[in-house]
Amino acid sequence: VNDGNNTINCRLTCDISDNIDIYDSNGNLISGSFRAWTPIGKKALLSSNSVAFNGVFDGCGYTLRNFYNANESDYTALIGYLGSSGIVRNVNISSSYFKGGKYVAGLVALNEGTIQNSCSSSAVGGTRYLGSIAGQNASGSSLLGTSEGTIKNCYSAGSVIGTETSSIMCYVGAICGDNGGTVSNCYYLS
Repeated sequence: VNDGNNTINCRLTCDISDNIDIYDSNGNLISGSFRAWTPIGKKALLSSNSVAFNGVFDGCGYTLRNFYNANESDYTALIGYLGSSGIVRNVNISSSYFKGGKYVAGLVALNEGTIQNSCSSSAVGGTRYLGSIAGQNASGSSLLGTSEGTIKNCYSAGSVIGTETSSIMCYVGAICGDNGGTVSNCYYLS
């Protein structure tokens, strides 16, 4: 996807664990080196360098576990940038850790597409635009018209911690950190 084939569709056929275990039996992050996940899709300052994922990622109800990315970069999540034609559905991500700068989430860092019937119990941390499902559920415009991110029938059971120390707003939420789109029938499970 990040090299240009951004409309590919995929379906999970089993649970996937990216690392053996990143948490101990008490739920604490284990110190050590882990395979770092590279987010699907990337957003760049210059829009010509951005690659939005515009395909369908169907988790089919399976669970992704032990995904890890703590590189302090912006747009850190399972999917870094979901474009207006992109769909993420039926995905469960748990026991995962995503820490970055701005736009950090368990599922989608920047959403302009549709996220539905999914959940995240990942730990998320960063400076701004942080959420368990989406860092930012955006509305935007392009040559093709206006796009609006949609999140529906999702829940969060993960932790989200913002570390912004300047006078700039942090934008932290259990479902999404900042919402310019539509969020419906979603909840936080404490």
